[in-house]
Amino acid sequence: EVRETHLDDKVGTVDAACAAFKSGGDELICSGFISRAAEVPEVWPRAEDAWRTVAQSSEGGDRIGAAWRRLSSWYSALGDSDGARVALRSMVSLDPEQPDVWVRLGDLARNEGRTGEALEAFGEAERRLEGDRASELALRSGEWELSGLSMREQAVASFERAFESAESVEGQVAALEAMVRAHSTREDWPALYAALGRLVALQPDAEATVGHLAQRATLATAYLDDPEAAVDLWQETLRRGGNPKDAWRALDSLYGQLGQLSEQAAAIAERATLADEESRAELFRRYARLHVGPLDDTEAAERGWRGVLATEPRDIEALMGLRDRCLETADHGELETYEDLLVSELPEEDARRLGILRDRAERLSTHGGDPSAIRELWESILIADARNTQARQALADLYETQEEWPELEGLLNGWLEHLEGDAQELVLRRLGTLRVDRLGKTKDGIAALEAALAMSPDEDQILSALKRG
Repeated sequence: EVRETHLDDKVGTVDAACAAFKSGGDELICSGFISRAAEVPEVWPRAEDAWRTVAQSSEGGDRIGAAWRRLSSWYSALGDSDGARVALRSMVSLDPEQPDVWVRLGDLARNEGRTGEALEAFGEAERRLEGDRASELALRSGEWELSGLSMREQAVASFERAFESAESVEGQVAALEAMVRAHSTREDWPALYAALGRLVALQPDAEATVGHLAQRATLATAYLDDPEAAVDLWQETLRRGGNPKDAWRALDSLYGQLGQLSEQAAAIAERATLADEESRAELFRRYARLHVGPLDDTEAAERGWRGVLATEPRDIEALMGLRDRCLETADHGELETYEDLLVSELPEEDARRLGILRDRAERLSTHGGDPSAIRELWESILIADARNTQARQALADLYETQEEWPELEGLLNGWLEHLEGDAQELVLRRLGTLRVDRLGKTKDGIAALEAALAMSPDEDQILSALKRG
């Protein structure tokens, strides 16, 4: 103390502290003197000799171990890894039951790239530890093996030891989470699936558990070919508050894969309620198609089509679907609304548009509707499709009933250019008879009848009309 405080004799301080230590002085106090004196670089060699002398002394095992510990720290501070390793090895030679010393040896070897030596030292340390401390070291070794050495199988074994040693749930969870990363890196999907299952059973964090369930479900679908298990797992995520969009999207696909169409329709409906406006219409469309087709439930299909129209009010497929539903339920009020929209939206020559006009004309005719409205419908069809035989026949009958002879003549005359054979002969016969009997156009009527006779010379009816002419 005199040398340090009053004489500022650092070399003398080191020598006196070393002598005091060898004589049984307090290790902590003596080491403090040495450490403070050794702050000056020129004293370092003397301090090293002092600690080494104490460490190599044959007296006082505890103080010898303490000296080696101090010496190893000294070498580490100086960056002298060889000196530190000698000191640490000396410590475990004196007393091998020092896990922290083995860990320091392992860290030293790892930092210098001596992998085998490092793993051996960590193993020695782990064997001398228990509980969470052993688990933490095994976990640390496994992380190094996995990320630093790409020793994936060894890493899995280390994580398994970490799990088995852990006393706390947190320690077990940490080991299993590390195991999950290892199996994922190895692309060992069955092992990953099993490790995630262990995590789900143990994990106290509800949000993390939902994530593990979803990951297991994805594995069951993509790699394990087990859609039934995937369905159960996604349903469990829903029960535990998982992301409903992800779960219902997956269930939609899985139910379709399994042919469980009622369940798939229910999943689609759930998705539609959660979807943004851009996606909602297509989901409702799929829902409606399922019920129109294999599920054969037009009432449910109606809900789907209405869902489509809520977003896309002029959607042709939905309007057609609702029109069919109105025809089924005889709801003529809404039927006309949907038909008007369809007639305005569909191309003029579209077969569906012409079918709607035809059906409406036939309904009006059956229920004694306004003849002018019926006539307008058939004429609209004929404008779009000049070859439409049904429209021409219906108009011909309507004109004849209304005794609109000029209109009937024009219709029949225009019809001829679209006909041939027996059909043409029938129209010529009707046209000729009309001109002779109703219009007073004897010459034109005879010409039409003669043309018809040329096509069917044995027709008594044609000959009779010619005689009247």
